Amino acid sequence: MNLLHKALRIRPLSAEELVRIPSRLQRNVISTTPFTPNQVVIQGEKKQSFTFDHVFGPETTQKEIYDKTVMKLIDQFLEGNNVTVLTFGHTSSGKSYTMGTTEKSTHESKGIIPRSITTLLSCVNSTQYKTRKPFMKVSFVEIYNDESTDLLCEGGDRKLNTSLTGLQEIRVNSAEEVTGLLSLGQLNRRSNAQDLNRHDPDNSHVIVFSPKLNKQFDGEWVTVTSKFHFVDLAGNEMVRSFGLEHKLKEHFTSTNELTTKVAIGNAICALGDPSENSTFLPYKGSKLTRILQNYLCNNIQALIIACVSPIEYNIKETVNTLEYAKHARKIKYTHINHQEDQVEEKEEEEGWNNLEHLQNLVLKLRSEIKALKGALTFSFDNDLESGTISNDQSSLSSSNNEKEIN
Repeated sequence: MNLLHKALRIRPLSAEELVRIPSRLQRNVISTTPFTPNQVVIQGEKKQSFTFDHVFGPETTQKEIYDKTVMKLIDQFLEGNNVTVLTFGHTSSGKSYTMGTTEKSTHESKGIIPRSITTLLSCVNSTQYKTRKPFMKVSFVEIYNDESTDLLCEGGDRKLNTSLTGLQEIRVNSAEEVTGLLSLGQLNRRSNAQDLNRHDPDNSHVIVFSPKLNKQFDGEWVTVTSKFHFVDLAGNEMVRSFGLEHKLKEHFTSTNELTTKVAIGNAICALGDPSENSTFLPYKGSKLTRILQNYLCNNIQALIIACVSPIEYNIKETVNTLEYAKHARKIKYTHINHQEDQVEEKEEEEGWNNLEHLQNLVLKLRSEIKALKGALTFSFDNDLESGTISNDQSSLSSSNNEKEIN
């Protein structure tokens, strides 16, 4: 079963680019053909081709992308499977627009997150789940300069550790409530928008939806909590940011910021490189990659959307994004020994503070108990048929007969 799907979105040329970029650098360098709709060809220093599960051209609407990629993940999510939708690409490539984390949007321009919210709440509040008393919670995290911040925490310390311990999970009942919380999160952003990228600041965001549903398992009702992760990764360009070449040193304001970008690429490449026989993964490169460890592996249904610009001006960043996507396409879900921080507290090491771990443990133990009961019943029935317990029963019967004679 393919648990990871890869898509490519090619954004249109913006009006601002038409004004500010020399016409010789506005040439379209990425294209598709009718015969290979899921393959793109890029004309750089050398001609290269890349294949995806879906390729969306500049004319593609937000609704089309959602319907063809995310809709099918909703059912998996409601069945108790964890789901991750992740967008990445260089700054101004349309990641946040696609995801729907921009501050303003019309009905037609709504991205993946608001559309998913509407669908999820509609399903959860349907007759199928109403009798099971469901509810949904939302969290909003920003990762900037290798620090995690809870954007929904009011007052106090908003900083989080790698395991996101203490992350606020706010219960919601409507799409309007979720929209309000996301707006609150936007207000709490710490980084400033860049002059040509006002709604796509150079930081990463993780939004998590956690419904609580009751479902039957082997004839018994159990509570299952799955998680839907929406990850909007920061721009991955290493050389320049559009319109800010003269501020290169200011753009990477700290070693942590540049290290995070390199670490993300290293982790994706290691996951998807079939030539690597080692099961070691470089998740320790940054806090973001350690968080992504749980969002891209461990049998999670995942969708990765690579976003690129079509013009020659951004060709280096576009090729960089496509190369990362090429490695991500090869990711397989197998048992992997991840590199992790040493956990000091025994409780956290054994997963006792992890609700999902405990739920899986309960399901596993119930299955084992049921299997043991079945084995004991089968053994007892066989003993009766073969007469192996007749000695004890004969002795008991003889004793009873003697009592009756006396």
